[in-house]
Amino acid sequence: MKIGTKEIVEIIGILAIVLSLLFVASELRLSNTIAIRESREAVVNHFFELSSTRYENPEVAALIAKLKDSTQSLNEEELIRAEGLADTYINLAGLINSSYAAGTLSDEVLEAYMSFFTRVFDELPVLIPYLEGGFSGGSGAGYVFDRLAQEAGQRSIQ
Repeated sequence: MKIGTKEIVEIIGILAIVLSLLFVASELRLSNTIAIRESREAVVNHFFELSSTRYENPEVAALIAKLKDSTQSLNEEELIRAEGLADTYINLAGLINSSYAAGTLSDEVLEAYMSFFTRVFDELPVLIPYLEGGFSGGSGAGYVFDRLAQEAGQRSIQ
């Protein structure tokens, strides 16, 4: 059987199509890897910024110490700061929730952050009233706070 010029051109065309599809698939995989890394980096940066603020900013550290002591009342300025701190936690939870929903955070990473939030709310239960808007949605943090609410309910039952 003799292969003509037309058949050779068709074979080359088919090979070119297959190679271009393989190239597109590898670019999509690379793009997905980059998106996952960027999402994780954003969450980690926000998390560390919040953590360092808690310990490096004397005003925030004093507020947290006061929030831990349920016998002390807060003045108007401290109430505003407490609300701002709660908003920061809501923003972080919303970022975590968005990343998890997009598939860029694994279950294990989500569990690590859930553990962090659980510890914070165990340590600072006075913040929970400020966070209740996050429980029913609207903030993007609903999933995280729903999980926290479930875990808190389970802990109180046990």
